Amino acid sequence: MTIETALASTLSITSENSKELTVYIQAEGSLSEDFHYLEVVIPANTKNFVVNITPKDMGGKAFFFVRGKTNPVTPRGTCSNLSIDKNYLVNFSNLNVGTECKSQLDSGTEATKEKE
Repeated sequence: MTIETALASTLSITSENSKELTVYIQAEGSLSEDFHYLEVVIPANTKNFVVNITPKDMGGKAFFFVRGKTNPVTPRGTCSNLSIDKNYLVNFSNLNVGTECKSQLDSGTEATKEKE
């Protein structure tokens, strides 16, 4: 019996928006590749909403992006080129014309290991 390990990423998301925020987490890659994503709805003014992402969730891709929107008309805030083997603090703030996304490595940047 062997134990395989997979790297995972943990996002701690804060939304400073006064409206519910829809967050899309999508694997980076070309349009010709399979489309892998997660969608999470975060209540208004939420701190430290935790989302765990595995390589399986992202179709084995090493990088992903996070996009948040409060309504379909205004621009969406995007944080891109995030690594599946690092943990991030992601902050969405409200701008007059949409949502802004800022990300930074979490102080515990080592990835969590899952046993399968």
